[in-house]
Amino acid sequence: MTQRTVSPNPVTVPVSPELLREQLLRPLPRIGLRAFVLFLLVVALLSWSVNSTETSLTTLVSGLPDVWNFIVRLFPPEFELARGTQRTFINGGETFDVSINTAEDTIRPLYETEQPIYIYSGDQPIPVRQRDLPQTISLLRNDGVETIRYVVGASGFTIGWPSIITAVVETIQMALIGTIGAVLLAIPFGLLAAKNVSPHPLIYQSTRFILNIMRS
Repeated sequence: MTQRTVSPNPVTVPVSPELLREQLLRPLPRIGLRAFVLFLLVVALLSWSVNSTETSLTTLVSGLPDVWNFIVRLFPPEFELARGTQRTFINGGETFDVSINTAEDTIRPLYETEQPIYIYSGDQPIPVRQRDLPQTISLLRNDGVETIRYVVGASGFTIGWPSIITAVVETIQMALIGTIGAVLLAIPFGLLAAKNVSPHPLIYQSTRFILNIMRS
């Protein structure tokens, strides 16, 4: 009969309670050679990035007023209204008529008075900012308008359908299509990429390869 050799159980070396207590109460772990080298590598990469981008604390501090100015100009938000849905109600102001060929040269200097300017599109006055003046005149020219009527110094308010709502709805629709489509595609791909379900090793490897390409 062959004797079966039984390997002895490894002997567990007891840990000294004082040593265990010292390890648990140590505020900072011991830094080994590997951690130290990794720390130096991170510092070197950070220094390389700072030198390449010419980043400095002075530049960061001096740019804070510009950041604050950008944040302030975000409020109150000005929502762009879809063309054709705008309804403006104005009160007061002076009304003028000008040829569309000279409208831009006539109206642009009026913005220096910092008075609101409204341009009629059909029977509706539309508030027009200085940067939107050329586009507004171009749209009216395409509509066959020859004489532009505008109002200077009137007070009013505009209601309409914000274009951002349409964009938000389209984003939600795209997310729904993408999510549902991904779920439907995940079922066959998941089955073909499972080794115990895939009908053939070639199909299994091909599917896994495609999934890895998509993941990367």
